[in-house]
Amino acid sequence: MSQAVMAPAIIDPTIIDPAVWGLSVSGLGGLEILHRRCANGIAATICGHQTHHANVDGTWYGTWMNDLFFGQRGGLWCGSPAQQGVFLAELRKIARHVQADGTVPYQIDPDGQRANFNPPGVDLDRAAEFVLMVVRAWEMTGDDAFAEDLLPACRRVLDGLARQDVDGDLLPEGRSLTGPVTAVGSCASVSYIGDTAKNDYKDFGVSLFYHHALLALSGMCADLGFPGSRALLARAHAVAESARATFWTGNAFAAWIDRSGTRHDDWITGNNTHAVITGMADPSMAAAIADTIERERETLLIRTPGRVRLGNFAPGDCSNQPEDYWNGGAWPLVTGPLQIALARTGRWNTLAAFVERLAQRTPVSERGFHEAYNGTTGAPGYADGLLMNNGGFIWGLMEGSLGLGLAGKTMTVRNRVLDSLLPTTARCTWRGRTVDLEWRVGDGSITLDDAPLPLVDGVASITVARGTAPLRIRIAALPA
Repeated sequence: MSQAVMAPAIIDPTIIDPAVWGLSVSGLGGLEILHRRCANGIAATICGHQTHHANVDGTWYGTWMNDLFFGQRGGLWCGSPAQQGVFLAELRKIARHVQADGTVPYQIDPDGQRANFNPPGVDLDRAAEFVLMVVRAWEMTGDDAFAEDLLPACRRVLDGLARQDVDGDLLPEGRSLTGPVTAVGSCASVSYIGDTAKNDYKDFGVSLFYHHALLALSGMCADLGFPGSRALLARAHAVAESARATFWTGNAFAAWIDRSGTRHDDWITGNNTHAVITGMADPSMAAAIADTIERERETLLIRTPGRVRLGNFAPGDCSNQPEDYWNGGAWPLVTGPLQIALARTGRWNTLAAFVERLAQRTPVSERGFHEAYNGTTGAPGYADGLLMNNGGFIWGLMEGSLGLGLAGKTMTVRNRVLDSLLPTTARCTWRGRTVDLEWRVGDGSITLDDAPLPLVDGVASITVARGTAPLRIRIAALPA
């Protein structure tokens, strides 16, 4: 999988910005340091103008789809305008290699000349993540020309995923393996279940990301006046309905279903929490998922924060040893959807304990999180500065714990924040503008440049034209 060719080097000096982006001040001890280390780690993976290596040392060389997805999810919140530009260029680089049938490469070298592709039916979530990255890059930068240029590639990808449905239930099917897993698994999806599991045939992670990508592209098309928005939205709703009927166990979403029809009810933390974010989990399902997280709080959040799964895989279903790597280990990318899901379901006490655990007792280097942590001891793995882990954590911090959000041309701001985080300040670049945010204990009001904003269910929505004038958002937060 890896190609240890070269360590990354920042070629363009404009990437280096002395200003602090992302979180700058927090009332919770250790959180500023953790954020700074993760943000530094993301910046240090940049190689030239169009690449983030998957880790700081370039062990995983070039652009990798799922690594970039989580890295971008957090990196756009904590990156300078020049760093945001690297993500735009990187996605253009990827788009040139999207094939006519919608197949997306899993890795591309920094110069963009060489791309690597999986066998059919492998890592289908990575394809959907390309679409999600295009939409999120447009939402954060407001670059309409970028969105229009990459729209055809996005449509090809979603049409290709639709063709992966072989049994007529609208859900894409992956490949199947015969016999126990001894190395790389079936990998219908990889993002939350890992690349060492026997997640055969009908995999929930694939349906999850496919549904999310359909929703995202539908929204972008509607905002920009591109055709097909309603059809994409209708397909998204149909996929969600089918996935709920197929995978919901009464308490959570099952991990996968074999070609034989055997359902594997393994709890995969990232899959279930991401389903809360997208609405794949309806309100009652989201509550059940949050109940499981709270019931298993010590295992999932405290002992090893960001644990991939509950328990271990059955013998033969994963090539990792129990409690190691994807078989019960902890991957900090999972802390992203965990924070957002806990906030969305109002589990504030649990979220507060989780964020405190991350900020004060998680081993990190100056380059951010390590690759994986042992599920029993919490000992860190050998590689640090992992793009996906650093980005995943910052994604959850900004959109879950601090309550920011993006939806098309709109930024949303929640008026309820953990009291342990207050006071907090942060800075981001949105639609070409520097946005300075400040949270302090208050009456729940939110202002934009000192003008009060209307709230709907405690959330303010801000829509501005792309420009250069800075914005100042003040949140008189209700302590959660």
